[in-house]
Amino acid sequence: MSGGVDSSAAAVLMMQQGYDCAGITMNLLQSSTASEEAAKVCAQLQIPHHTLDLQLEFSLQVIEPFVSGYTLGYTPNPCIACNRSLKFGLLLDWATQNGFDYLATGHYARISKRRLLKAADLEKDQSYVLYTLTPKQLAFLRLPLGDYKKDEIKQLALNLGLSSAQRPESQDICFIPKGDYAEFIETYLQGEGSMQIPKPGNIVNAEGTVVGRHEGIHHFTIGQRRGLGVPGTEPYYVVDINAATATVHIGTKDQQGSQSALVVDFNLLAPDLLTEGATVSAKHRYRGSEHPARVFWQSNDAATVVFDEVQSSLTKGQALVLYNGDRVLGGGSIAETS
Repeated sequence: MSGGVDSSAAAVLMMQQGYDCAGITMNLLQSSTASEEAAKVCAQLQIPHHTLDLQLEFSLQVIEPFVSGYTLGYTPNPCIACNRSLKFGLLLDWATQNGFDYLATGHYARISKRRLLKAADLEKDQSYVLYTLTPKQLAFLRLPLGDYKKDEIKQLALNLGLSSAQRPESQDICFIPKGDYAEFIETYLQGEGSMQIPKPGNIVNAEGTVVGRHEGIHHFTIGQRRGLGVPGTEPYYVVDINAATATVHIGTKDQQGSQSALVVDFNLLAPDLLTEGATVSAKHRYRGSEHPARVFWQSNDAATVVFDEVQSSLTKGQALVLYNGDRVLGGGSIAETS
């Protein structure tokens, strides 16, 4: 229970199905008001409210890997890390240990026969960030919003007069509310002795010519176009980041892109469909599109995914999730591209 409209509506829908419910809020940041907002909703719904203090775990398992990834030239997805380690790790463990039969969340996705499926509202579908779920977790999980449109959920909350109905939706990472990743990383590293702020380096074009300087690789991600500070007759994009040499490689639209990715820490949800050479639809950005690809296994938890066409922004650290129609087959983290 985050205090937002989606988790509030999830509670309402579960109660309408006859379940006895309680709201559970993860306290992740000292500055967060989520617990207070969630408590208001629970009071309106007349259900108990619990708060789990997971600030230390959030720092160690989500924020630190996020910062570390950027210093290595990766672009991590902290929401996926939070889902894996906290929401469907520590929170789910707490729920099972305290006698709850199910954990319901406000995610837009569906579960059928322990299979993870896309939401009915494809514009709001969040199955991409849920690929780390295991069949055992899926059996304990309920996603009541999966069959609804976002507008229907908002109207439900308004009709019930829930305090969460008027809360604006945040599009930013919760611990970087202003969206300035580089500033956050620098502030974090100033108080962290084991890691250093990335040093300035060169910006190099496809011909190997130094065309500019930068203030640190943590300012960049693959596919980035804005903020490069390099003039040209056509737009430049970041095509590679070399952390070892502090070099940012740029190129024109025709010079960027990769066609394959090594995917590690793979969570396999459909072994019957993800056989060697299987044809799938692959998605490598949360708000990106799916693209045809084939899967070639390197080990039990690593695979090379080869796309039919060159992809413009295959990015180390991002998740690559595989689909067959509405069904999530599995996914992992991009470690290398070529």
